[in-house]
Amino acid sequence: MKQVQLIIILFVIGLIPSKSQNCKAYIPGKVGTEIELTQYDKKGKPTNINRQKLTNIRNSGDTTIFDIHQVITDEKGQEPMENNFSFKCLGETFFIDMDAYVDQKQMESYKNMDVKITTSEADIPASAAAGQTLKDGFFKMEMMAGAIPMTIKVDLINRKVEGFETITTPAGSFECIKLSQDIKSQFGFVKVAGHSITWYSENVGTVKSENYNQDKLTSYMLLTKITK
Repeated sequence: MKQVQLIIILFVIGLIPSKSQNCKAYIPGKVGTEIELTQYDKKGKPTNINRQKLTNIRNSGDTTIFDIHQVITDEKGQEPMENNFSFKCLGETFFIDMDAYVDQKQMESYKNMDVKITTSEADIPASAAAGQTLKDGFFKMEMMAGAIPMTIKVDLINRKVEGFETITTPAGSFECIKLSQDIKSQFGFVKVAGHSITWYSENVGTVKSENYNQDKLTSYMLLTKITK
């Protein structure tokens, strides 16, 4: 009788969905996987190379965290700049680390200052459907430049699921979710507004992105290599 009860309990537990298992992670799913993203100007000339390596997958309560080590170089592979950031799955939602939208070269110059950082992560729910509006995200950093307070802020607004497409790049063909958003950046007193479209593939990450200024393409990025 006890064995029957144990089997029933195990069966019921098996029917309870794991919060992290239902999440669609738009990041490599295997530790050690490295993706290479090449940035181009509007004329198609390479300007820099971004290499992202999944270094660890860890769990904290109901959250699965994906740790990324990033190395950005110029188009010749020189002048390397490194940093780390993380993505996460919570329940059925994938969250994007807002550090990915911040100019890391600019951040490097503020590393020795006393700073306060607040963020609200952008999300991609597993149930995302074409035409769906997504939550806004932001990154805000406040610091003192001598006696002068300075603020760096990036806002992602008007986020929308445009649909689903197959995108082909030098790294292969990938089934992607297509997202659009407006980006408002503030660096001290300088404010910049733009628009971007990004294609993400599950268990891969960013496959393609395009940046616009008043409907004019200013730059784009492609997944050029993936190594597992």
